[in-house]
Amino acid sequence: MSDSPASKLVSKILKDSDEQTKIIINEARISSAGLREERVKEIKEKAETNCEKVLNSAKLEAAIIIRRETVNVKIKTRWKILSQKRNFIDEAFKKAEQQFESSTKQETYGKMLSSLIIEAAKAAGGGNLEILLNESDAKRKLPVKELSKTVSSELGTDVNIMISRKKIGVVGGVLVQTADGKTKIDNTLEAILERSRKDLEPKISEILFKDAVKK
Repeated sequence: MSDSPASKLVSKILKDSDEQTKIIINEARISSAGLREERVKEIKEKAETNCEKVLNSAKLEAAIIIRRETVNVKIKTRWKILSQKRNFIDEAFKKAEQQFESSTKQETYGKMLSSLIIEAAKAAGGGNLEILLNESDAKRKLPVKELSKTVSSELGTDVNIMISRKKIGVVGGVLVQTADGKTKIDNTLEAILERSRKDLEPKISEILFKDAVKK
């Protein structure tokens, strides 16, 4: 039976089937390898893309942080400079106040005090006026009657200046107020210096920091 045509046909079919099976298996192996390579390539490409995104994001975040810190440093530096300038200017005005205080011990201070009283009394508008002085100035023999006449003559109205029993804690100068206390004119040395500060500060700043500005 092994040599019969039917047997030969079966053998050929089995042989062809075996060869076809080998071909299919081989193709499957090749296809499987290709799929693995393609998958690996795809994973690598995704990983590289993700890494690039992370890197770009990190660079952007770093740039933002650097910019923010740079701005913060500039602001802090500017504030330090302004604070230092403020300290210098405050020191300059302290020295000016000390000079004012020393001027109250000079002979010319009496005339200056009288001028300050006249100026403040005129600003108050005349009438019955009280002048408030510090402890030292209150002991001075001020010519209040003459001062009253001077102010009255300049204003063209009756003026009566009286020294108040109240004392004020100032370096010097005078506080003038109407008898009813509604109008007060502060012509103390501290007040004069403070009023002058707005005009003087830019000039003092220019003098103190002109070299820094040139640089």
